[in-house]
Amino acid sequence: MRFTGVAGLLTAIAIAMGSTFGFLSPVLLRFPERSQAPIVAPLFQNPEFPSGCEAFSLAMCLRAMGYTVEPSELIDVYMPTDPTWSDYVDHYAGDARDLGSAMPPAVVACTDAYAVATGAPLHGVELTGRPFDELAEIVERGYPVLTWITTDYEPPRFSDDGMRGYLLYRNFHCVLLYCIQGGVAYIADPLIGLVEHDVHSFQTLWEECGSLAMAVSES
Repeated sequence: MRFTGVAGLLTAIAIAMGSTFGFLSPVLLRFPERSQAPIVAPLFQNPEFPSGCEAFSLAMCLRAMGYTVEPSELIDVYMPTDPTWSDYVDHYAGDARDLGSAMPPAVVACTDAYAVATGAPLHGVELTGRPFDELAEIVERGYPVLTWITTDYEPPRFSDDGMRGYLLYRNFHCVLLYCIQGGVAYIADPLIGLVEHDVHSFQTLWEECGSLAMAVSES
């Protein structure tokens, strides 16, 4: 994780002090320990939604937390969408039934729109740029985390497109990290189902892709 400028230096110092003195991260305060571990069932985006990995990962997350929702409902009703591709940060750019993608802020907005419409006590929380250890702690507390990696689990093939610090890459993909145990990361991948990966390899890939992540808080 790189820190630049005065703000970055202060962030690095804050993280270091938190690690040294046991301060609780403000982000972790959003995720009190859940009484029940999530039970994740796979959902598959193909063939209807070849570019729907974000909504399918979010649907698996919400279902694991006890909420009944269809991925198509998230895509068609709650996901902010921009078919012109002019904004792929705060909106889903393109068409999930064809070609498209979305960064964590769009999925946070989708989560919040679903929560408002259904009265669910939920909030999307962006975790982009947070240390992987913090994601692991959130998972340990019972909250699956949406993480952006690659479709082929190979290094990202970045394009020339960038927007507000978010970079697109050609093998862009979103999966659900729901358990870390014994050096293994347990992943719900909407392309291939439930899979296991060496946690250090998964962390490295996630960081190479830009450390993009979000989770759903019940606080």
